[in-house]
Amino acid sequence: MSATDRITRDDARAYFASKGMRYTQDPSEFMAYPIHWGDIVRLWCMCEEHIGEAELEMHMRPKPKIKRIRGRDQVREAYLRVDGPYFTNREAISFNGDGDMFIGFAGWASDKNVRPFLSAFIEWVDWFVGQYGERAVVPASMVLRGGANVPQGNPAQAVRPAGETPATNKN
Repeated sequence: MSATDRITRDDARAYFASKGMRYTQDPSEFMAYPIHWGDIVRLWCMCEEHIGEAELEMHMRPKPKIKRIRGRDQVREAYLRVDGPYFTNREAISFNGDGDMFIGFAGWASDKNVRPFLSAFIEWVDWFVGQYGERAVVPASMVLRGGANVPQGNPAQAVRPAGETPATNKN
């Protein structure tokens, strides 16, 4: 039994947040490393691989539904769907766009059938952090001033407003 065999949906959401990751619907919100269309496609591929490893009779539906923030490649919401022998078009993983930024994991599925989606998601979060660094998403309060909107180097080392320390930054 691997560590991801015991992870719950809430654990997966907490893991995502603990790495400083989030997605946004607000086009004015600065994000140093937003989630892009290609990142969701990678998650889709990882889900397909994990379904195969679990030897479940499911497969990911082609073409995940991805909505972007107007004028950007930044994901606003995304829906990865799955088919099985007795069902079609069910939720696998969803980045909901209804304002609460909720990530859903196969709400229809048993603990066994949700496993590939949770383990793929954890692998994907680790991949994303490996690509962009921990605390990849920089809150707007940490954006550099003077017209330089994109921090250089590691965003975790971005300039903080006066008086704000990592311990007091709750973003």
